[in-house]
Amino acid sequence: MKNNPLISILTPCYNSAQFLSECIESVLQQDYPHVEHILIDDGSHDDSKKILQYYAKKYPKRITYYHQKHRGHAAALNMLIKKAEGDIFLNLNSDDALLPHACSWAVEQFKQFPDMAVIYGDVYIIDAKSKVITTFIPKQYDFNRILCSELVIPEQAAFVQRTALEHIGFFYDFSLQKIPDFELWIQLGLRFEMRHVPGF
Repeated sequence: MKNNPLISILTPCYNSAQFLSECIESVLQQDYPHVEHILIDDGSHDDSKKILQYYAKKYPKRITYYHQKHRGHAAALNMLIKKAEGDIFLNLNSDDALLPHACSWAVEQFKQFPDMAVIYGDVYIIDAKSKVITTFIPKQYDFNRILCSELVIPEQAAFVQRTALEHIGFFYDFSLQKIPDFELWIQLGLRFEMRHVPGF
C-alpha cells in the first residue's frame, strides 16, 4: 500500500436529485486529501444531470461526471470502475453520505491490515432528512456467512483494494440484475480475506 493512496469514490446516479448534493458534499468534506469522486448519470429524468454538471464545473480537479443512457446499476458501476485511477475503491450510492473521516479511516486500516482485500465498517441508517434512525453493525467476515446470506457487507462502508478487483476481473456482472454486489463479494471471498473494523 502506498503512503498516500488515492481513493476513488464511485457514485452511480439515477433520478436521485433529492439526495445527490448531500452525497457529493460529504465527499468534498473528507479530511483525507487524496480522493477523486467519479459519478455517472444513468439516464435520469430529474435534475440529477444539472446537479452533476454544476459540481463538476465548480470542482474540476475533484469531481468527474459522465452520462449514459439508462443501462442499470451494475453497468453504471462498470463504467466508473473503468474510469477510476484509485488504489482503493468505494461504491457510494447517490442517496448515501460519508462521515468526514471515512477515507482517512480506511487508509489507516489498510496500513494496519495490508493483506486485506476489503475493509468494512459500520453504518448509520438515515431517513430522507438525514436523521439517524438506527445503526447497522455487520458481523465479522466469514466466507460461509456471505455464501449463505448470513452476512451483509455494507457496500457504502466497504473499501476495496484495486489489486483485488483486478484479480477477479475488475467488473460487476451486469447480467445479474438483482445481485451483482453479492456476486462480487463471493468472487472476492473465494480468493482473499476481508475484515470488519468497528467504527462508523
